[in-house]
Amino acid sequence: MKYNLSDRVGNTLTKYPFDSPFVTDSSYIYFDFYFMAIRLAKGSNQISLIMWVVLIDDKDGVYCTRTKHLGHFEPWKEVIKNKIIAQLHKVRLSDVIPRVLSALTITKENHLFKKDYRIGGNDIGIDGSDTTHIRKAHLMRFEL
Repeated sequence: MKYNLSDRVGNTLTKYPFDSPFVTDSSYIYFDFYFMAIRLAKGSNQISLIMWVVLIDDKDGVYCTRTKHLGHFEPWKEVIKNKIIAQLHKVRLSDVIPRVLSALTITKENHLFKKDYRIGGNDIGIDGSDTTHIRKAHLMRFEL
């Protein structure tokens, strides 16, 4: 069966603070993204891509989304960019999208986890737990 990498497979997992999916009354946000990608079979051009978008507001509220995608590897950068845009729209931060995109470089370096760490379940954390993985050294700050 052929999949389109742009299409999400399975549930989108989200975690928001304060029972609200919207960033409100913040003067800045921190932003990061990371992903895991593996080929479905040796020599295959089909991959499994799991990606996270993490936002932290000035009250230390963490907004995280995890999505899973299957398909041909070629559009992986575009899929990641589109998911970042979708997450920023979802939390009502559309105004910051141009600044995030201009500061963003989507590469495997510094963003790709080469090992599947999901040993504790299938929740939002990279280990499958309910804990959001925060990479403090990779956070980018954007004034709102």
